[in-house]
Amino acid sequence: MKDFLTIIITFLGLITTASAASGSEGNYGTPPQDISEKEQFHIYYICDSPDIDTSYLDNRQQIARIRYYLQNSPRIDSITIYSWSSPEGSYRRNSWLARERGKSARKFLLANSPDSSRLSSDKIKISPYAENWP
Repeated sequence: MKDFLTIIITFLGLITTASAASGSEGNYGTPPQDISEKEQFHIYYICDSPDIDTSYLDNRQQIARIRYYLQNSPRIDSITIYSWSSPEGSYRRNSWLARERGKSARKFLLANSPDSSRLSSDKIKISPYAENWP
């Protein structure tokens, strides 16, 4: 049995759309709409490791999806990272492992964001869960 762990990254983006004013005077078009969008991505970790391994399971495809979303989202309001560890090992080690996995995911997101002014560490919340399977 392969031992793997999952991290779920949830992006909440606010997309503002507005239609252009059409010909008649006083018609300024439709007011902007705020549309929330939520995406989830899973990154798998090798047993007892906090490092992201791009060649492990389907991480390569998930990372490509994450990069695409980061590059093509007009605005990202917040990101929540849920990180887990398995029940094997000590609770103290598993708490550390879940926390470090969240930190490595945040570091990855910041390094892959095309515009650092759009995404900063204060927009990324980490929720680690020791000894839990999603």
